[in-house]
Amino acid sequence: MADDIGVVVGVYGKKVRVKSHRNECCDHCEARDGCRVMGGGKDMFFEVENSLNAQMGDQVKVRVSDKAFLKAIFLVYVIPMIAFIGGAFWGNSLGEPLGMDPSATAALAAFGLMGAVFAVVRVIGNRLGQKAGYKPRMVCITAKAGDVQEFAPASCPSE
Repeated sequence: MADDIGVVVGVYGKKVRVKSHRNECCDHCEARDGCRVMGGGKDMFFEVENSLNAQMGDQVKVRVSDKAFLKAIFLVYVIPMIAFIGGAFWGNSLGEPLGMDPSATAALAAFGLMGAVFAVVRVIGNRLGQKAGYKPRMVCITAKAGDVQEFAPASCPSE
């Protein structure tokens, strides 16, 4: 399971907004500097169902299942890369019969197919994001508002 510790910075009915720092997994990722999914910078924000009645300033542990995390990585990185490579081969084979430069048709087909796949992946990702198994969930409140040491390592009382 992918766990993260964050501080509740907003309470909106049945949901809370949690502020967290990028974790050590992000430090080793090649895309860390250009990552907009995480919001760029050092802080990241996300919304979570307030299943534990957390209050403003509480430190909480949030979890995303490994299955959901790996599926998201596969959707966002692997499928578009396969489309890009497949498009390049397809475009290269179409170049000569169409009387065009095979390199140009390879590039056009690769980027075109990858762009189309990104659009499909976005739709699939939005649908998956609505399912409970793919949403981050609050596991426990690790510290109440007055006791929080910002982003200090913490564990659930039952762990």
